[in-house]
Amino acid sequence: MPHSFEQKVMNTVISEKMISPGDKILVGLSGGADSTALICALSRLRERLSFELVAVHVNHHIRPVSAEEDAKRACELAESLGVECKVLHTYVMSIVKETGESIEAVARRERYKLLRDFKENIGAAYIAVAHNLSDNSETVLHNIMRGTTIKGLCGIYPKRNDIIRPLIYCTRDEILEYLKVLNVDYCVDETNFDTAYERNKIRLKLLPMMRDEFNPSIDDTIMRLSSAARDEEEFIAVHTRRLFDKLCEKTSQGVEISRDGFSTLTNAEQRHLLTFIANHMGVSLVDIHYPVYVSASRGIAEGAPGRQYSMGDATVTVGQNKALFTVNGDNKNDRFELKLNIPGEFPLPYGGKIVITRVESLGDVREKGVSYVSLDGIDACGLTLRGRREGDTITPINSPGSKSIKKMMSDKKIDVYMRDKIPLILYNNKIICVVGIAVDVSVRVDDKTQQIIKIKYERE
Repeated sequence: MPHSFEQKVMNTVISEKMISPGDKILVGLSGGADSTALICALSRLRERLSFELVAVHVNHHIRPVSAEEDAKRACELAESLGVECKVLHTYVMSIVKETGESIEAVARRERYKLLRDFKENIGAAYIAVAHNLSDNSETVLHNIMRGTTIKGLCGIYPKRNDIIRPLIYCTRDEILEYLKVLNVDYCVDETNFDTAYERNKIRLKLLPMMRDEFNPSIDDTIMRLSSAARDEEEFIAVHTRRLFDKLCEKTSQGVEISRDGFSTLTNAEQRHLLTFIANHMGVSLVDIHYPVYVSASRGIAEGAPGRQYSMGDATVTVGQNKALFTVNGDNKNDRFELKLNIPGEFPLPYGGKIVITRVESLGDVREKGVSYVSLDGIDACGLTLRGRREGDTITPINSPGSKSIKKMMSDKKIDVYMRDKIPLILYNNKIICVVGIAVDVSVRVDDKTQQIIKIKYERE
């Protein structure tokens, strides 16, 4: 019979469908109490549950001397259990100096990147990490103190994507008791007892007080809250997906949002939709606070066209009927320039294409949204295509003089986020055509024009 702790871990693995027979499981082994208990329990369950176990220790090189000792002890422990152990390296402090991020944020990101890369290399099914019931309590309370929504109450998921947490229903006291029974040593990180860190203060002061004076089973109570919150989040996710399909459209520039439709949503629906879009675009809104959502939501629903709202690594730009959610630094337009060889079709980096054909004459009908340009006296080899840039001007037909393309588009009430998608045709670096919008007076087509080209912008 397995130890009661191992039985509890096995029940979790089975009930949460964490491991299937034949799976290879990669376990993160820091050498601390939690990960030590995890590898001990899994090593004793692997035969019964028919899975293979491989351990990885990540050396962050934050404390060079002790880090080497931790790596050595972790490998010795794994080998004593008959588990292969691999040490991976990342130099966290060097990254911190370059990026200015916190040590904790860099260490976590780099650790999971190394673990996932190694998992793919060895063909493992999941990465097992040692978060426990007490960790979930700390996480939820920490989220509440910082200010959170239902998402923050979800706490730590037992299983999510390629991460499994077999100890998630075990308390820290149960973990320490299990290691005591096994007589297994583990590493102790002195920083875990520094109450200057908020999470340590929650673990060392707040939670013990809550257990002693309010509810001895507070960890189980918080876990039930987290489980209920996850069910709510799942329901919300399904509803939000339907809103996205109804009100949004993915384009090459980002995600377009119907302003009329968005304005009919509740505040909660608006906030969840923006979060869904961000996730869809690969943008994290973890550090975005509630007032930022409120500002962006009001802007989409009520803001004047042209207004922009920052959301961390993303920007919401308000147009006439739609708003555009874009990732910052993702503008392909400002670097795009292409030499034209006409006639032909020319794909644009932000979607769609330009189609240029030669025509014999205009006749009586001109297509809407199409530009006609005279090539009389022009060497077609000097034609280029590019996107709009700051300071661009053109002298349109029937205009008294040069005009800013930016102002011209504003006067024509072209949505702000569409302006950078409208391509320009240049001859010897002079703008002669804003496709579908304006043609320069120097290339105006009239009855005497001998060579005419038709320029059409075909969107996606």
